[in-house]
Amino acid sequence: MISVQKIEAGLAVLDDVVARWAELTTDCNYGEIRRELLETANKEALLKAATQTSKSETMVTMCKATGRLVREAIGADKSPLSGIDKVLETPALVARVAEDEFETFLGESEKFQNSLSGADAAARAGSSDFSAQTTFKRGERPSTPNLDAARDQILDARDALEKVYRLVR
Repeated sequence: MISVQKIEAGLAVLDDVVARWAELTTDCNYGEIRRELLETANKEALLKAATQTSKSETMVTMCKATGRLVREAIGADKSPLSGIDKVLETPALVARVAEDEFETFLGESEKFQNSLSGADAAARAGSSDFSAQTTFKRGERPSTPNLDAARDQILDARDALEKVYRLVR
C-alpha cells in the first residue's frame, strides 16, 4: 500500500509543478536602472535619484528564466518523486498488475522514468541557455525552448505515472 501512496504523492508533485510552472521558472531578483535617467537631458533627475535610498523610482525589476526550482521539485532527495523508480520495481507493486496489463505497466513505467530524466536534463539546460541569460520584465514570457521541452516531458511523465497508478490501485 505504501507503494501506491508513493505514486499518489508523485502525481501530486507533478501536478503542482505544472500548475506553478510560471512561478517556478521565473526568477525576478534582478534590477536595471531606468534608461531614461541615463539620458543627458535627465541629469538632474539622475542626481536626485542618487541621493535617495529608495530604488523603486529608479529601478525596473527584471527577471530571468530558470529551471532550478523545477529540478529541485522533480529530483531532490526530499521530493516524493525521489526513488519512485525503485517503487515501480517492487514485487508487491508488480503483483498488483493484472497479467494482461503487465506489458502496459512496463512500458508506462519506462516512459515515466525516461520522461522524468528528460525533464531534468532539459530544465538543467534551460538554466544556462541563451534565454536564461536574457532578462525580461516581470509579467513577460520569453521564448524558452529548453524549459518548454522540460514542461512537455513533465506532462509525459505525469501521464505515464497516472496510467501506472490506474493499473496498480
